Amino acid sequence: MTTTTTPTNTLTSNDVVQKHKDTPITAKPLNRDQGDPHYRMRLEGGMTQKKDPKDLASAAPPTRFVEVAVEGFTDVLGAKGRPSPSSRPTLDLTHLDVGNGAPKNERMTYAALSAYINHALGHENLVCKDVSTWPALDTTTSGSRRVDLSCFLIRLEEMWKDPELEVSADREEHAARNCVVHSVIDGEVKVDEPGFGCTETDPFLPSTAAAVKTRGQMCDYATEVQLHQHRLFFYSFYVYRHTARLLLWDRVGAMVTKIIDLKTEPEKFYDFFYHLRYARDAQLGFDTTATMLKDPTKDRDVAALTTAINALPSERRTKSYVEKAFEGKKPYYRLQVPDKSDPEKTHTFLVRNLSTNSVSPTGRATKGFIAFDLETKQFRFLKDSWRPDSSSYHTEIEIYNVLQPHSIPGVATLLCGGDLKQDGQVQKTRTQEVATAYLARIHTRLVLNEVGIPLQDYQDSNELCTAILYALRAHELVWNLEILHRDISDGNIVIFENPVTGAISGLLIDWDLCKYKKDLGNGKPIQTDRSGTWRFLSATLLNYPMKGNEVADDIESFYHVLMLFAMRYHKHKKSPDELKGTLLMLDTCTNINGFSVGSSDKLEFMRDGTMFCKLDDSNGAFAVLLRSLADICKEHYAALDKDDLTKYSLKTTPQTLSNTSDAPRLARDLTAFKDLFEDEGDDLEFEPKSQPVIAAAAPNRTLDTHTAFRKALLGALLAQEKWDFQDKLPNDQFKAIDWIPGKTKTTGGTKRSQAMSLLGARPSAAKKRKTFAGQSASGDAQTAPTTRSKTAAARMAAAQPVAGPSTAEAPVASTSGSQRSGSTGGGSTRGRGSKGGRSTGSASSASGKRKSRR
Repeated sequence: MTTTTTPTNTLTSNDVVQKHKDTPITAKPLNRDQGDPHYRMRLEGGMTQKKDPKDLASAAPPTRFVEVAVEGFTDVLGAKGRPSPSSRPTLDLTHLDVGNGAPKNERMTYAALSAYINHALGHENLVCKDVSTWPALDTTTSGSRRVDLSCFLIRLEEMWKDPELEVSADREEHAARNCVVHSVIDGEVKVDEPGFGCTETDPFLPSTAAAVKTRGQMCDYATEVQLHQHRLFFYSFYVYRHTARLLLWDRVGAMVTKIIDLKTEPEKFYDFFYHLRYARDAQLGFDTTATMLKDPTKDRDVAALTTAINALPSERRTKSYVEKAFEGKKPYYRLQVPDKSDPEKTHTFLVRNLSTNSVSPTGRATKGFIAFDLETKQFRFLKDSWRPDSSSYHTEIEIYNVLQPHSIPGVATLLCGGDLKQDGQVQKTRTQEVATAYLARIHTRLVLNEVGIPLQDYQDSNELCTAILYALRAHELVWNLEILHRDISDGNIVIFENPVTGAISGLLIDWDLCKYKKDLGNGKPIQTDRSGTWRFLSATLLNYPMKGNEVADDIESFYHVLMLFAMRYHKHKKSPDELKGTLLMLDTCTNINGFSVGSSDKLEFMRDGTMFCKLDDSNGAFAVLLRSLADICKEHYAALDKDDLTKYSLKTTPQTLSNTSDAPRLARDLTAFKDLFEDEGDDLEFEPKSQPVIAAAAPNRTLDTHTAFRKALLGALLAQEKWDFQDKLPNDQFKAIDWIPGKTKTTGGTKRSQAMSLLGARPSAAKKRKTFAGQSASGDAQTAPTTRSKTAAARMAAAQPVAGPSTAEAPVASTSGSQRSGSTGGGSTRGRGSKGGRSTGSASSASGKRKSRR
């Protein structure tokens, strides 16, 4: 009898197909390894919703750049009803109004523009500076990524002004160093080719390479400012010769004013800056729930933070992540977070450096911080993001509240969180008011009790697989509650170090894309995009875009996580060029009727059971496990009905886009994993598998349940004598890839979001329950390990700390130094809701990962 492939959650209706055609999906790797031009083109593509610059000439889906009238643009500044200035100076257009063949020197325009803008600003609140030559010292922004002009708050001059800046006499009056963390408004000036239409008859978004490059630059700058500051929106301006436009960026898109002719109507440009002189911080786009510390050396909270960091045990691996989160010269902020039970009550946390972030001017814009709890003086993990404003979405806070009573191993616990308010109103984007095809986004924060270690910082393959097993088990137990995660990736699994024992386990985090089983097939998607991180999506999801998500797709993603790390940190014979080819294959995105379709080669790999690379030690435990998992996937694919799958494919001519430690390991207590699966009864086999799984004559859909993967991982980990505990290479092999031929390589690895790291105490279950180290839920230690977390025995010890009071009474880390914390990461994102991004923490993730969302 033929096995039916069609899942119950599959979408096939004609209106869904049409919606996908009208709003093409963008699936773009966002990383700088392939150079700033490539990165910026991808950012611009996320805004224009086009796969290729020439697509702009075709029938366009709704762009995130939206043209609006100049009149009313400044209403948010409180300009309505305010008298206009009585007089205005004349703007010197000598170096701006250059025709064809005339000398063009963009730098010569900065003085005149700065003087004109500063006259409008009145030197009362803001000052405009030429920052084009001097790179920022406060971020990772490279010397080649500098905006032309920036406006700064005069009252914070000592924080952004560089007294040692060397400037020539002719530029001294208006010069300053670029300072991303303090820039209030940015300006981009062009005299060669325009980024936007110059006349009423020109296309609003020209499709020339130069135009795409200019818009990509502006996207980059807007991304950087919103990344390093706490903003609800961000103003910028654009000048091309004698024309100008004003822009307002938020997490939906950018409102761009119609053309302002600086010859005939310069007052429209001048008045914008005139009204800025009276603007309050909230009217400038600043988040009033985030308070910058102006002088941290005299702040009591900073002193308490220093004491808490010094009290963390030095042997804890995550102490270095906590230290990194608060080092350097960036400003400290106090962030308010709503109470999870009483949204009118807030809790306050101290943060400084990002631990994880996405890289896009729009979308969820996830930012993660290791935060210092000012009430309990403990370290937590704080996540800041912009969720879609739709009742059809289940918020991540809601999911954590549903899961928390079940005390599921491998799931973090929520301390507080909710939507943020300003002047009594929920903080919400504005661009959707004119870009009506897109949902509004609401600013939200949550705080988790746990902070952990990015998965890519695993010490060896055994530790990697241990964390994966715990995450797989968490995924299984949550799926038993009919909730599907839908975003399994290297960024959403973290290593968890027990703050009391140092034992190692894993956590599955970032539940903001999950869906209830009942919702997987109840109608058309809210946003036409594939959920998950592109590189880790199942081959069927990538090749059959009308097929809905199934549990099998998530389980397959665990295999891709392990496979990518094998290629990245373990010995094999692939050259950098071969690795590059494999990654390009995994990142392939083909536009078919508005859908993004992945690589057919990936589909063939999975059908044939062919691994993306083979490890040199083919008989080692890690290699044997990978072979077993590949065979399990092969059997599943063999059971799928190809004819049935074809109705979810798109038959159209495609257009493809270019795209550790030497500490001794002690013997393992094998009962630890048994306790993790104690409710499975006779379903588990605890004997290690010495041979790969062999596909049966009549193939089964082996990924429809977690059993096959769980048994393979468990069996391999129980055979501890087969593991090499020093098999992780010290260098990231992806860093050797030459993404820009002919250019000296100075950076490596993808700067994608780090895993949402988590450390801390989990609340005890209501009833007495065994922990993995043989402790009871009442805290009676029976076999408490005393080894450091680097040992294999420690990994098998309790993933839960000794139980005590409730979460509110038992903070994550005690000031006596018994606990510590670590760094985190979120996922990769692009335009609409990419989590993928880059991390400013200690570890970088694999190159080119992109998160898409439906």
